Amino acid sequence: RDLSDNTNVMEESYVFEVRRSESDLYIDEVIPRVGEVINAGVEPVSATFKLRTSGGANKGEARCNWEGNGYSDNFRYELPNGSNIHEYHVTSLAQGNYVINFMCEDQAGNMAANSTSFKINIDKSGPKIVRIYFDGGLKVVTNEDADCRYSFLRNFKYDNATKMGSDGRNHFAGFLPKTYYVQCADDLGNKGARIRVKPYPS
Repeated sequence: RDLSDNTNVMEESYVFEVRRSESDLYIDEVIPRVGEVINAGVEPVSATFKLRTSGGANKGEARCNWEGNGYSDNFRYELPNGSNIHEYHVTSLAQGNYVINFMCEDQAGNMAANSTSFKINIDKSGPKIVRIYFDGGLKVVTNEDADCRYSFLRNFKYDNATKMGSDGRNHFAGFLPKTYYVQCADDLGNKGARIRVKPYPS
């Protein structure tokens, strides 16, 4: 066949760059970690998925996506070929157990996969006071780390009450021969029952 009159003659040259992978693509780190429990006070819950990739065609630079529990989406990128750090903020998670699968691909077509499983727990109950006694002052012990406050007024506002000293679960205040009203809250803002404590002379 005579190609001399072919009108599709390439008149400009093109340079094609072929990248060789020095290693496979890996997902080295996944957050939330397997078995992690995320505690929250209300639904929906916000969480951050985070991956770190390495290897592949360009030092871990890749594009990733995730799916699981009926959710799926792509990570967002500032760099055209992706990044080796991948973060995605999820704002609509409910209480329960999650299994999330991650898939990444670099520009040479190397692929990597990893997954995580974690639990979201909604804590709506406040700390319980499990022990109260006087020993050089008022001592209160709670069943979880808490912020405890007291007042000598029955109908006090928690935010205006006096904060007790604390090391987490053990709380203390100076002694006065008055009736104390004590209430504790956890780090999610859940408040426990208000307790009336009246010292008796020994």
